[in-house]
Amino acid sequence: MKNKLLMTTALVGMVASSAALAETKISGNMTLGYKAMSNTTVAGSSDGFGRETQINITSTGDLNNGLKYAAGFAFEFDGGQSTDASNENVHFNVISGNTTLGFGMDNAPNTSQSAAPRVAEHADTTFGGGTVTTYNMYDYHAGSDVKEAFAVTLIQKAAIGQFSASYIPSVGDGGGADAAAGSSNSTNGNSAYNIIYKGDAGVKGLTIIGAYQKEEQSAGESDIKVKQVGVGYNFGRFALGVQMNDQNSKANVDTKSYEYGATVALSDAISAGLIYIKTDKDGTAEDEKITIAQLGYNMGPATVSFSYGTTENALGSATVGDVDVASVRLSTSF
Repeated sequence: MKNKLLMTTALVGMVASSAALAETKISGNMTLGYKAMSNTTVAGSSDGFGRETQINITSTGDLNNGLKYAAGFAFEFDGGQSTDASNENVHFNVISGNTTLGFGMDNAPNTSQSAAPRVAEHADTTFGGGTVTTYNMYDYHAGSDVKEAFAVTLIQKAAIGQFSASYIPSVGDGGGADAAAGSSNSTNGNSAYNIIYKGDAGVKGLTIIGAYQKEEQSAGESDIKVKQVGVGYNFGRFALGVQMNDQNSKANVDTKSYEYGATVALSDAISAGLIYIKTDKDGTAEDEKITIAQLGYNMGPATVSFSYGTTENALGSATVGDVDVASVRLSTSF
């Protein structure tokens, strides 16, 4: 018992002394917004305030075997949120030069991305939420259940960009309490993987995105697949880009979106942008068409943005009608 106590004390001492080699940082961000939504044919409109606040805790340093590490997690407090306040940016990464082996959730490269430039929030945020049903087929967070689950990820940085591969043992598993680590909290217990490239291919100002994600399903269901291809270019004051998202559901329903974006810097502090998204889904009568105009003002430590968007043939149906949204968002980081 004495020897065991001495070993335990020594191990604690080693951990404590190693902490001196690490650097811990606390940062955060906050967004406050107001949004008004209206629908032309379906009863129901909404308006009101929203908020998203987040505190990030990260630690980086050198391991005693010559490798580096980065670890951390975040607390997210959104309006109306009651659970999952700590399921943001949970990670422990071991780093050797340009190679990273990561373990965690909501931290690895994922399919929530686009090569189409924008000034403010993406379309899912513009048209989502409120007391009105979400009226958009377009999905910026393609296959988001995978993003929100624990994964093992290999990231390789190169001169032409970054390559990553992630394996998700159980989709939707955000982790239980330490004592219940053996019990899965997953939505379906199916595994998934993705392979992602994002970089400039050695050309300054160019952005190229390529991604493939597959989520296994039960017998009799189609595997959920996500394919992404995007290209964008920054000309200095101007930026242009296009992104294709192709998702196939477990019911073998294909949803394909094309997003086009253009932005211009009107001054050092003010930028304007235009987004157009066309989505076609199997079984729907019409193509959904989203148009959003945005204006952003950078005030240094804070930004304010204005967005006005409309959706034609929302949800691919002419009977749903058009959805109009106007919003203003004030954001800061600290």
